[in-house]
Amino acid sequence: MEQQRMASRISEYFKLRKQEKEEFSAFLEDLKRKISIAEQEYQEIFRNSSTYVDIQTVLAWKNKFSRLHDDASSYLKDGMIEKKKLPRQYLEPFGKMDAMYDHIDKKRTAHNRKAVAGHEWAAQEAFRRVIDAKPTEYQIDAILAENRRILISGAPSTGKTTALKAKISYIKNRGLCEGKDFMFLRGGDLKGFAAFACKILEECGVPAGYKSPEADILPGMIEKFLAEKSVEASYRSRLIDYYFKFHSAGHTAFEYKDYKEYEKYIALFPPISLKGEKLKSYEELDVANFLFALGVEYEYHAPFSEDAMVQGARTRYKPDFTLKDYHICINVYQIDEDGNTAEEGVLSFSQKENITKQYWESIHAVREIHEEAEIPLIECYTRDKHSGGMLPKLQAGLSSHGVEFNIKSDQVLFKAILNADPAFLTILAESIRYSTEAILASDLTEEEILTLSRTKSRTAAPLYKRRERLMSLILPFYNDYLAKVPCDDYRIVTRAANVLSDYKAPLEYRYLFLDDLENMNSCAIRLVTELSENCRCGIVAAGCGWCSMVGRYGADPVYMQDFGRFFPGFDEFECTRVFDLPKEIFSKMRTFALNGSSYMEYDPLCLNTDSSEGASGKIELVLIHYDNEINIREKFTELLASLPENQSVLIACRYDADVAFFAGCIGDRKNTDCRPIFCAQKKYDVVIWCNTKYTNFGFPDERLGLNNISDLLLRRPDSFQSSGERNLLCKAMSLTRGRFILLCDVNNASPYVAELGLLKE
Repeated sequence: MEQQRMASRISEYFKLRKQEKEEFSAFLEDLKRKISIAEQEYQEIFRNSSTYVDIQTVLAWKNKFSRLHDDASSYLKDGMIEKKKLPRQYLEPFGKMDAMYDHIDKKRTAHNRKAVAGHEWAAQEAFRRVIDAKPTEYQIDAILAENRRILISGAPSTGKTTALKAKISYIKNRGLCEGKDFMFLRGGDLKGFAAFACKILEECGVPAGYKSPEADILPGMIEKFLAEKSVEASYRSRLIDYYFKFHSAGHTAFEYKDYKEYEKYIALFPPISLKGEKLKSYEELDVANFLFALGVEYEYHAPFSEDAMVQGARTRYKPDFTLKDYHICINVYQIDEDGNTAEEGVLSFSQKENITKQYWESIHAVREIHEEAEIPLIECYTRDKHSGGMLPKLQAGLSSHGVEFNIKSDQVLFKAILNADPAFLTILAESIRYSTEAILASDLTEEEILTLSRTKSRTAAPLYKRRERLMSLILPFYNDYLAKVPCDDYRIVTRAANVLSDYKAPLEYRYLFLDDLENMNSCAIRLVTELSENCRCGIVAAGCGWCSMVGRYGADPVYMQDFGRFFPGFDEFECTRVFDLPKEIFSKMRTFALNGSSYMEYDPLCLNTDSSEGASGKIELVLIHYDNEINIREKFTELLASLPENQSVLIACRYDADVAFFAGCIGDRKNTDCRPIFCAQKKYDVVIWCNTKYTNFGFPDERLGLNNISDLLLRRPDSFQSSGERNLLCKAMSLTRGRFILLCDVNNASPYVAELGLLKE
């Protein structure tokens, strides 16, 4: 009986094994059959040697047979066919599938080169019609490519725009589209996009009823708004609150990688109290201004007593603040949340522990001095500034010691603020301008903006509430602007995109050409994507991540960095040879760009760019006393007079005030333009960058960066400080054919000047 059961089990086992083998053989045969189908479709893609194969066709094939490729390749890895003793008949088809999948992109490239080879002469002719020169191989490839979505990318002066324009000429001359079938637009050209939006609306049967204003109305409206609101009690109170808590708050030493960097910042932007005192730190500034606002009289660094000495100190002990009417002292200590100090050398790891120990010893010594003298001491710490609790704790300490407050009125405080910091409202005006542009471009509601600022501000310690409070000053203007200006360039573009999203009939556009892709904003890119969906038009774009004016007009380089996310299935043609930009200048620009922006990881072409054929030229420095208007005018006039009359000159400015000043110094010189760098496009023989001082409205202006929320609306904010400023300088450098001249403050040079190797630190 037992033998019968055993025999039955053995029989069942072999039946199962046979069944499994048969099922596995059937599975392999099915794979083989599917591979045959994949091969047929693969061959069909490339059957017609004269037909261009676009990348969408290749992607569709790869997506369809992705799982099949994975199954086939799994049996090729590690000798699986041999290990499972599979018939050799499967080795060839599995290997073929693996090869087809892995090499289809190269196959497509080779196929397309042959397909368009007969039109290469036409592409060359189109290129010469744009510029009398011979195109490079990658420019020819970009011109001939018949893919519906193309990105031409590369460093400045590598022929991207020329290739784009040549492609337009090529398409028109081959009769692939008529004039009405395509549109050429530039990122950052709001008026161009607004005009196009009006055209789209008319074609959709919706009267636009809009004409773009000739001049930028925002600066004038903001100036008038602040003048009116600064006398309004509630808004003035918010201005004062923001100034005390954030605008004048500045950085702490713990935000810098080493103490020297912090010292440099303090030297450039010294903490000046409302009483006009130059203080040692921004923590001290908070305390001084707070005491001023409370109406509490104090003396700064007054000697404690003749014999009061702290061990190790060379001079008599001087409390930071002395309230003589109450015999109370206040000291401010640079101590972080971990109990570490930020005294000189603290940020050197090897010395950190020892210096912190010495610092705490001095604190204890000061406490003993006060205990012996029976004079109360209130201590303030950087850690409390970071958390927002320093001033409330100070007020509680003062109250506990019987200090009476004679709180100054908002009128008195605001007047004191403007006297101590005349640039306050001007910086705020710039912030409102940039922020309003970014909000308009994003088409977000007030509540969405507020939610965004609150969400991200929690991660912004020690400037934890800055953006949220700043929004309380920006949004009143924004709402006022919406009420007074029913439509603008941003909203007409958004309106056109909304209409187009619901419009069923396809418009007659075959191609949309986009230059300066790095300066596209969200409303412009939405109009482009909606048009692409409506009429399946081709999108041909060109751009360089080095020159994005990040934040201005809502510009966001993410649309170039992640082009495939917005326009999937695109072909990219990389321009890697510099033409009419001096080699020395390009080399400096590349190093400068790589040093200061995380965007470079999304724009790696800079590493492969060949500048060996670049022209000769140089970067020069002209030293000027920027605090002396007469000296600036004289030096600048001398500089212009030294330039040959037949040379074209661009005076590139960062700020509108610089445009107004330097334009007035040109006189009757011809071939000379003075304009904001945001608006400059063409090449010049000489480019003069007119502001490399390092103060308020200098370059870079860190105060403007701190008082701005436009980066909130970037899809991928840059972790590097002032990367947008770097991009502007790169753009200015890219516009010269020969000379690039920086006007530099002799006493306060921008750190960028030293970074470019023009000054020794």
